[in-house]
Amino acid sequence: MLIPLGTDRPLRRPTTVTIVLIAINVVVAFVQVLMRDWADPTGVPPSLAWPWITEHFGLWPDRAWTEPWQFFTSMFMHAGPWHFMFNMIFLWVFGPNVEDKFGRWWYLAFYLGGGVVAGIVHVVTSEPSGLAGYEYFVPAVGASGAIAAVSGAYLILFPLTRVRVLLVFFLIGVWQIRAVWFICFFIAIDLYRASVGSEGIAVMAHLGGYASGIVAALLVLWLRLRERETYDVFMIGKQAYRRRQIKSAAYDQQREMERRLDPTSRPPKNSDPEEAIEFRADVVRLIGEGDLDGAARQYKRLVDAYADTPRLVTLSRNHQHTLGAHLFAMGDHSSAAFAYERFLEANPSDREAPSARLLLALISARYLNDPVRASGLLMGLEDELADDAEREMARELRSELG
Repeated sequence: MLIPLGTDRPLRRPTTVTIVLIAINVVVAFVQVLMRDWADPTGVPPSLAWPWITEHFGLWPDRAWTEPWQFFTSMFMHAGPWHFMFNMIFLWVFGPNVEDKFGRWWYLAFYLGGGVVAGIVHVVTSEPSGLAGYEYFVPAVGASGAIAAVSGAYLILFPLTRVRVLLVFFLIGVWQIRAVWFICFFIAIDLYRASVGSEGIAVMAHLGGYASGIVAALLVLWLRLRERETYDVFMIGKQAYRRRQIKSAAYDQQREMERRLDPTSRPPKNSDPEEAIEFRADVVRLIGEGDLDGAARQYKRLVDAYADTPRLVTLSRNHQHTLGAHLFAMGDHSSAAFAYERFLEANPSDREAPSARLLLALISARYLNDPVRASGLLMGLEDELADDAEREMARELRSELG
C-alpha cells in the first residue's frame, strides 16, 4: 500500500480552494454517517434498500441525463470511511500545487470540470448489473474522478517533484518517489482493473479523470495560459531535445577536428547553404546595430535549421560570447547553453572561457536539470577564475551539487 504524505514543492500562495473542497467533503461525510447513509458499492436490487442520499444524489447511469445535478453532487459523497479518507489524502497532497499553478478560481473550475468529465465517462461506459432476476445500475459516488483529474494535471505540471510516501508492504517506512512514477503506478492499477473488471469501483471514472487532467494541463502549457517552468513536461522535452543537439554538435565538432588533423583528408568544398550565410550575416549586422533581441531571434532560427552542423552555427569569438550573454539575460537558458557550448568549443583557451564555463555550469545545474554536466564543468574551474565573485559562485554551485 502506498499512501502519499506530501511533496517537496513549495507554494507561492496560501491554499484556499483545496481546503474548502475538503471541508465540504467532511461535512457531507458527517451527514452520511449521521444518517447511516454510506453507499453499498456491491449493489442491491432496485428497491428502497438504497440509502436515501445515494438514491437522490448519487450518480445513476440510467438517470444522470435527466437529473444532471448528480454529476456535481455525487463527487462530494463517499461509499465508506476508507474511500473518504484516501480521497481526501490524495486531494490534500496534490491539490495545493495545482491550485497554486492554476489560480484559485480556475482551479475550482478545473476540479469540478474534471469530476464532471469523469462522471460522463462512467455513465457512458456503465452496464447494468444483475441480481436475483433484476437488472439495475449501480450508482457512483466519490471525489475520485475529480481527484484523478488533479493527479493527471500534476503529472504534466510537476512530474519530477518528489512525493513522500508511506509504504506498507512487509516493511513500513517513508520513502521519496518522483511524482511521475507514483501517479503512473496508480494509473497502471486502474488500467489493469479496467481490463479484468472490477466490481464496486468506478474505474472508468478514474481513467476519465486522469485523461481530462492530463489534456487540460497540456493545453494550459501549450497555449501558455500559465508560465512554463523548468521541470514541466514541455520544458523537460525541450531540454532533452537541446541536450541531443549539443551532443550531436559536439560529436560533429570532434569529427571535424579529426578530419583537420588527418593530413590525408581533403578539405571539403565550400558548399554552405545560402540561407545559413544570410542568417549569419543578419546576426552579425543586428549585433553591430545594437539590436541584440533581433540578433538572438535570428540566431535561434539559424540554430533550428543547422544545429547539426557546428561550423554554421558558430560565430566569431566576440559575437558568440555576446549572444550567449544576451540569451542568458533574456531567460532563454537552453539557447544560452547552446551558444556558450559553441563559444567554448571554438575558443577553449580564451580569457573569457572560464567565465563562460561557469555560466554554462550555472545554467546546467539550475535551469536544465543536468547536474552531471554542471559537475564536469566545475572541475578545477576555481583555479582558472580571476574574479572573487565568480570563484564564490563556483563554490556555491559545487555545494548545491553535493
